[in-house]
Amino acid sequence: MLELAGPAADEVLITGCPIDLHPSAFAGHAQTLLGKAPVILERRAPDTYRIYVRSSFASYLAEWLVDAVEAL
Repeated sequence: MLELAGPAADEVLITGCPIDLHPSAFAGHAQTLLGKAPVILERRAPDTYRIYVRSSFASYLAEWLVDAVEAL
């Protein structure tokens, strides 16, 4: 499990997540893709997400998140 938090969390996720994360469209959790990794995405607070990912994709996803943050 990875956690992404902060005022730009939505912006980071939007770069690689095909679902609409707006509160009116996102029920708070969903199975989706982030980058090329299958994940379960859970909103814990307005600017905090937990990302559940298989251990075989965890390293890839952590690097993907770092790259997405740096690109902002």
